[in-house]
Amino acid sequence: MTLGLVNITYLIGAGGDPKTALIIDRTIDDGLVVRFTAKPEKQDDPRLRAFIGVFKSAEVKHFIEEKLPAFIPAGFDS
Repeated sequence: MTLGLVNITYLIGAGGDPKTALIIDRTIDDGLVVRFTAKPEKQDDPRLRAFIGVFKSAEVKHFIEEKLPAFIPAGFDS
């Protein structure tokens, strides 16, 4: 193969090392951000809060920072 292109999450999952890539696209695409929405009457539902809490947990942030450093920014601001 002369040149190949793979998604960074696929590469890491397959045991590849992104640090050896010739080119890394560091574009931050707002369309790839995980967003949660709810009907106004459900916005304070504790089940939804708990579900969303998993995604905003320290464990998830740590996983992203450890396994995908500098490749996938972990956004936990909102």
